[in-house]
Order: sequence, then C-alpha cells, then structure tokens
Amino acid sequence: MAVALEHIFGNTYYIPGATNIGVVVNGNKCVLIDTGRDRQYGKQIQRSLKAAGLKVEAIINTHGHADHFGGNGAFKGAHIYATAIEKAMMENPVFGPMFLFSAAPVKELHNPVLTTEASAVDFLLTPGKCTIAGIALEIIALPGHSLGQVGVVTADGVCFCGDAYISGHTIDGYGMPFTADVTLALETLNRLKESNYAYYVPSHSQLSCKPTAEIEKNLAAIENTFALILDTLGKKPCSREEIVAAYMAVRARKQNILHYFLDYGTISACLTHLYKEQKIMHYVKDGRMLWERM
Repeated sequence: MAVALEHIFGNTYYIPGATNIGVVVNGNKCVLIDTGRDRQYGKQIQRSLKAAGLKVEAIINTHGHADHFGGNGAFKGAHIYATAIEKAMMENPVFGPMFLFSAAPVKELHNPVLTTEASAVDFLLTPGKCTIAGIALEIIALPGHSLGQVGVVTADGVCFCGDAYISGHTIDGYGMPFTADVTLALETLNRLKESNYAYYVPSHSQLSCKPTAEIEKNLAAIENTFALILDTLGKKPCSREEIVAAYMAVRARKQNILHYFLDYGTISACLTHLYKEQKIMHYVKDGRMLWERM
C-alpha cells in the first residue's frame, strides 16, 4: 500500500495518515518526524520516499508512544533523535503498559496500541535551535500528553506538534485525550494557541494555518473533565476507581481494559492538578485512598 508525500511549503513535506509523518528535505536527503505504528508502515514510508528520490538520514521522534516510533526499524543507518525521557520509553517499550498499570502489566496491555519493537536512540534532543543532517530546525518543548514530548519547527515555519492537541472531531466523539501531566498540557496548549507559525501539523488531525479552534476544544475537554471530577466529589468522597467509573460512564467509546487504564492515567493526572490547585484533598481511610472536594 502506497503512502502519499504531500508538499506543505519550501523544503517541508508530510505524509498524512493515522499518524502524520513530517519530512524535511535537503537535496536528495531528508529528516523524518516520527515513523508511525510499526516496521511495516515504516517500509511503506520508505518506498514512497525512495520513489521521490529521497534517502532518510535521521529520524526525530516527538515522543515515545508506539504509533510514533514503531516504524523506526525500517530505516537502517538513520540516526534516531529523542528527548531523554522518551528515549527510555523507546528503548524499553514495556514501560508504556507498566506506566499505566504501575507494575508488571497484565497480558491484555501488551498490545500494538501500547507496545512496538524497541528503538535505540542515538542522540538526545533538548529545546532550541539545532542542525540535523544539514537541516536547520528548532526543537520546542510540548510536554503534557507525554512528559518529554517535543515539537519540531522547520525553517519554512512549519510546526510539527506531535500529540500536543488532537482533532476536534475526536474530542467530540471521545472527550479528553490521554494526558500524563495535565498542568504541563495546559501550559503547552496555551503556548501553542499564542504562537504564530505559518503551518501546524498535529499527528492526529489536519494541517492548519491557525488551529485556535481545535486547541480551544482540547482546553475545553480538560476543563469539562475537571468539572466532572469536582461534581462527583461534591456528592461524597470517592476513590480514584469511582471517579474513573463516573468518567467512563459519559465517554462514548467501548469499555475495555485498554480504555480503562488510559482513562485511569488521565484521571490520575487531573487529580494531581486539582490537588495542586487546592480544589481537592486526599486521605486514606479503611484501606482506601479517598478524594474529597475542598
């Protein structure tokens, strides 16, 4: 199955798909931004680039979730770049399900959504201007969805945003996306909303010149989740599991173990934020950790 290489501006291209892939060109060489879900998809990307006369010199992974680095193995000889936190996730894919389960995960969490083949990282990324494979780029910190997530800005003014925000259509259907640190996610979303790049390419939405409306939908989804938590805790003290149950009851998607633990992680991050904001408190009683509205 062929994938399409589409031109954005100047030397910046992308391959639209389930995970949008950035392609920054320098002559007959290029740098990829993410590689998709698995080696097979990476091979599809490679065939498309080869047909365009391009060789992949380097790969920048915005973060260490399986659908962003799973295709790395298809590009032998390409240097891999990621932040220190995401490097740990990429080189040890079991950390993904362990992160959600808090220990050795049950077998149902060993699935293609959370795990893929390990990918060694050659060079660490830090925010700031850099040159990779002869191409001038700027790395920007976009933590929240993942702790070490970054975006990549090209010399053409194109910002590849990773999973800093998702499509409004997805939010309309499913609500708040998975978020590891809600405090950081809010900061990232507000910073992106105030930014002024020529183009924005999120991993799971459409290319846009000004994604303000989508970013505001992402912010609203977080605020709606806060409201649900505070309303639930306004009735009685609840355990985290009870809050997750209330949250899942209003989510328009299939209830299964994967969605449970993704929602469990997101609710945990929301509880941490609300606790820091002194809107809720917690205590242990009768062997249960309970949360209460202040």
